Amino acid sequence: MHVQPFLRVCDVLNRPVFEAADLVAGESGLERVVRWVHILDISEPLDHIRGGELILTTGLGFGGEVTRFCSFVEQLVAGRAAGLCIELGTSVREIPDAVRDLAESSGFPLIVFRRKVRFVDITQDVHKLILMQERQAFFEQDWVEQWLRQSGGNLPVRDEYEQRQALPIAPRLERKTANSTKVYRVAVLKIDDALVGPSPAGLPFDVATDWFNRRTELSLAVKNAFAQHGIRSYLSVRADLIVAILERDVRRVEGPTPSDWLDQVNPAFESLTRGLQRSGWNNAPCMGVGSEVCELIDVPRSYTDAKTTLAICEQVHGTGWMSSEETGIYQWVAMLSLHTEASYSVQRTLAPVLDFDRRHHTSLLDTLKAFLDCDRSKQQTADALFIHRQTLYHRLEQLQQLLSVDLDDPVARLFLHVAIYYHLFHQQD
Repeated sequence: MHVQPFLRVCDVLNRPVFEAADLVAGESGLERVVRWVHILDISEPLDHIRGGELILTTGLGFGGEVTRFCSFVEQLVAGRAAGLCIELGTSVREIPDAVRDLAESSGFPLIVFRRKVRFVDITQDVHKLILMQERQAFFEQDWVEQWLRQSGGNLPVRDEYEQRQALPIAPRLERKTANSTKVYRVAVLKIDDALVGPSPAGLPFDVATDWFNRRTELSLAVKNAFAQHGIRSYLSVRADLIVAILERDVRRVEGPTPSDWLDQVNPAFESLTRGLQRSGWNNAPCMGVGSEVCELIDVPRSYTDAKTTLAICEQVHGTGWMSSEETGIYQWVAMLSLHTEASYSVQRTLAPVLDFDRRHHTSLLDTLKAFLDCDRSKQQTADALFIHRQTLYHRLEQLQQLLSVDLDDPVARLFLHVAIYYHLFHQQD
């Protein structure tokens, strides 16, 4: 049986044991993840939950008092419970309007049973499903890590489709058809403090429990964001990064034509950012997306590209996302950074200009970069810098005196241009 990787309230409501249940408020919270089912018939539940619990109660703890009932729900919301299920008839006859309004405004699912139910049947059914799905999530992580390490070849020798279908809860991908094929990219996401920092809700941080809850919440946010825009994702959540193998279908055409991911990845990333903000994560994510590959065996290459792209995106933009195709000259800068000689050569070349700018509080280096970026067009450079052309001529004369590089020599000019980007890239360290 193929199941969703995380159990949500909406999934629970589809179970046979919830056949007699009615959702009376909090529909906007149906995507909340259910980590466990807990029976509570007390008035002060906050100290008895850790987040993600679906609470079952008869209402004995608060009876028919509206104020205590509201306090009970407020504590569940503060403790980030998944939802509340109430059996009507024992202590609660109907749900007060104040409680409905509170649940609705908090996006907190409020579910009622209008006849007696066996709570033990509910807990057994849901806990079994939770354990199955947690097992699938961990299996998926191991599956992703195997492909990233290019050890998929160590699996039984079968075709790609059979390898996955032979494993009971492996990520399920459909067979390629005559009219479409599958392409893959690896995305590496970094969300500062999301996995190791303080709880976004301001709750006490418990390493074992909070890590598990955070891992689940972030995984669901990533999967939902990509799925909304037609991309399947298979995740490995590490202590500091989320690594995703992205898969999408493209129509077969004659000849090699690379597919355009921008129309799908860009809105998916925006959806992810908004979803994280709604969940209380203050830091915007940063993501690097590797090159496109047509076979899973080539995923490690895309993963290497994605890690490099993430580092460039962090250094250049701080947040947002980049694909490996957008990194341009920074790919070469990243490779040059592996050699100590490169730093020495760059500093030696740019030292006269940097020293002049520092001593005279000028911006000759910025002028030189703009001049080279504009392919030595004086008019475009002056417009880009918002200066008069005569001012530009004076600055170029100063640069010519300071530099031992012939700007009319294309090779020397290219070296100087790369040196500037190398310097600016590392200046942000």
